[in-house]
Amino acid sequence: MRRNAANRVLDNYFNNKKENKTLGCHVVAWAPLGENSAKVVVSAASPIDLATIREFIFAVADRKLIPNNETYIQNKHEGGMFYASIITYRSPVEHKPIDEMPKATQISANAYLDEELGQIWEKAEVEGKQYFVKKNTEDIEDILKQVTYTTASAYVTASHSIDSFTPVVLTGNFVEFFTLDEKCIPGKAIGQVTKIEENSLEVKVGNLVVSAPVPIHAVLKVVAEPGLTTIEDVISYLRKAYPNDYVSRVSLMK
Repeated sequence: MRRNAANRVLDNYFNNKKENKTLGCHVVAWAPLGENSAKVVVSAASPIDLATIREFIFAVADRKLIPNNETYIQNKHEGGMFYASIITYRSPVEHKPIDEMPKATQISANAYLDEELGQIWEKAEVEGKQYFVKKNTEDIEDILKQVTYTTASAYVTASHSIDSFTPVVLTGNFVEFFTLDEKCIPGKAIGQVTKIEENSLEVKVGNLVVSAPVPIHAVLKVVAEPGLTTIEDVISYLRKAYPNDYVSRVSLMK
């Protein structure tokens, strides 16, 4: 009898998972990249595609964080678990579905009071759906601490280091890294590492050194020097940038 009950629970879980791929996802590591962005690592028992990690981040962060598609990376598969990372940035506007605030009281033409939290929201249409919206002023680290607390145990987070999901970078390497301007518009850039600090890099883009340090976890990947057009050029660059044992394997590409 108990076995049949257990089987029904498992069948129900797997049926739900077919419909909602975010079931079983956990935030296992994260690192702030400044006041408005952060790198987030998610684990699950099955591969995590871009659509899944986006849906998961939107759900657990209450749409306070926006995943940047261009920074999505499928990471290692280890110990029966799959990992993926993505850089998120703080949404300037916080959204809540209308049905999640049943006690909201209209206090003016387009202003509503959330009686439980004492917050004032406006009503707006987003992608064809009605939401309550307000300016998002919450600290990004507070958002991520809450997300981690609700999705993973202390043991899980303590056993994962964000460093293991970030490329190893050496002085002189060319790297592709995430950027976020003053208007919270995300982007990417390629530059050469001129100096490495504990948690940041000094990067030169073209002939200009980036004025602010680049967070080490904003690096998406190490790339070949711009202008390299042949496999010989790439291998020559790798030979200078990495130990010989690595380059010897890469040389097999030639």
